[in-house]
Amino acid sequence: MEYSWRAERFADYLIKHKLSQDSRVRVAIHMVAEHTKIAGGKYIHYAQAASRRYGVSTELIMAIMETESSFNPMARSRSNALGLMQVKANTAGRDYFSLIKGYKHTPSSAYLYDPQKNIDLGTGYLQILSKRYLAGINHPKKLEYAMISSYNGGSGNLWKSLDPRANRTKAIARINKMSVSEFYWFLTNRHIRGETRNYLKKVSSKQKKYAHL
Repeated sequence: MEYSWRAERFADYLIKHKLSQDSRVRVAIHMVAEHTKIAGGKYIHYAQAASRRYGVSTELIMAIMETESSFNPMARSRSNALGLMQVKANTAGRDYFSLIKGYKHTPSSAYLYDPQKNIDLGTGYLQILSKRYLAGINHPKKLEYAMISSYNGGSGNLWKSLDPRANRTKAIARINKMSVSEFYWFLTNRHIRGETRNYLKKVSSKQKKYAHL
């Protein structure tokens, strides 16, 4: 809502029409059907700029953003991941400043709640994953699947899923022997983290919506 008086008037309406049950008050605020599309539209230009800067597709950035936060710039998880791309300051944040900016720094909450900075940092971290942690995966689509899975579950858990001793060299060799479809099946059925298995499915399905960007 653009003005505070409108919000206050709507709050009064909700309280007046509240539903009480077991001494608790429940109100329902129905969002417009296209709320995700409308919210996401605010950040496309930031995603496109980050895409050009880091060589990560806009459709992937947008799909991760929607999956992570539903385009809520103030989103915060129980594990203290913040903002649109749900960045953790002490892991992805530190890597970004060390490996991209060239100096050691841990970003503040205020920094990560800034949409432009959050998108730049999250996309920069995707580049770090592809160029550093996942280097050696030959096929671009398999690399993308590995990036998505590692953005959620970390590259270490990817190696553990592929090799009992989490040997990176053996894990990458195994990935390179698989077809694209075989690797996708493996990640969505055999990755050691259930959350990551579902995460790849969600992001991959959402990418189609942004293929035109």
